Amino acid sequence: FLSVVIRSGVSAIDLGGQRFLEISVSYILARTLIIDRSQISSMMKLLLFIVAILGILAIPEAISHYRFLHEIPRKLTGFYYYISNDTRMNMLRASSTFEHPILFGLFAASSLALLWYTAKTAAQRFWRVFFTGLAAFFSLSSAAILVYGLQLGLILLELTTRWLPRRLTVFTISLISIIAFLELASNRGSIRLIASYLTFSAHTAYYRINQWIFTIDDVFRHPLFGLKMSQWTRPAWMTDSIDNHWLFIGFAHGSPAVLALWGIMLVVFIRVLHQARTTKIPEKRAIEMAWIIAAIALFMGGWTVTYFGKMLPYYAFFLGLGSAIARLPIETDTPTGQPVPDDAPVQN
Repeated sequence: FLSVVIRSGVSAIDLGGQRFLEISVSYILARTLIIDRSQISSMMKLLLFIVAILGILAIPEAISHYRFLHEIPRKLTGFYYYISNDTRMNMLRASSTFEHPILFGLFAASSLALLWYTAKTAAQRFWRVFFTGLAAFFSLSSAAILVYGLQLGLILLELTTRWLPRRLTVFTISLISIIAFLELASNRGSIRLIASYLTFSAHTAYYRINQWIFTIDDVFRHPLFGLKMSQWTRPAWMTDSIDNHWLFIGFAHGSPAVLALWGIMLVVFIRVLHQARTTKIPEKRAIEMAWIIAAIALFMGGWTVTYFGKMLPYYAFFLGLGSAIARLPIETDTPTGQPVPDDAPVQN
């Protein structure tokens, strides 16, 4: 809010207030209203229903090259949100009810871990993997497929390393070592390598690399409150799109905004991780592990797309969900699931 007002003046209070409400209200609602596992279970059923319906509707949209979920409301209201009709593999990139195909695919793909770990049977897991994959595929977005594949890999890694003590420490050290190796052994570095190989086309990779090159210098020149889009010192042939959420936040709102978002995500992540390490309730641990894996995927996805439109409040809601999960009441291991009395001894 401060960055918007300081950068654009008092006339931008409404824009700053809108951005503040999109983030804070979504976060606070999830953090305060979700108080037990039954609510999370119900929410996951609703999430599955939404992803499945949108995924099924994405099929005729992609094949027919007609955005009926946008065109029909346009005829009824006269209002239209422009979406470019990009095609890949002779299909239209489905956007469903979202502002962009990337956002639709990312929303669907990011729900995989949440839906997987809250499923009770193998059949439920199969259908949840299928519907999230279906929606992510028809968005024809490399970012969505990246987030989807990353979660599948992390789920498999979690399932096969449960015997390994301090596996998170081992995983973190391994990840840092890989990044350090890429930085030292490659003349492009880890960020450029990710942009080069995790896209559908060489053109997209080249463009995203240039986005980073011609944006990070402006971030360093205006580190506190960012700058206006009209002040962006990019070449004339580049559009006004920045396909990197963290880079965009640093550009538009300053480095403190990026550090604030990373800080709250890290705090919630550590708290949920601590809960996952200490809880003995399988259902509760599954919810915690689901959020941890989804958080990693969303953080990585933020390097390939900007969270705007519906994805910004959804991302804030996701952080609020993590905070709520970290505050779930401690329960006993007995089948009745009765709460632990206040005077019960604590066992380390």
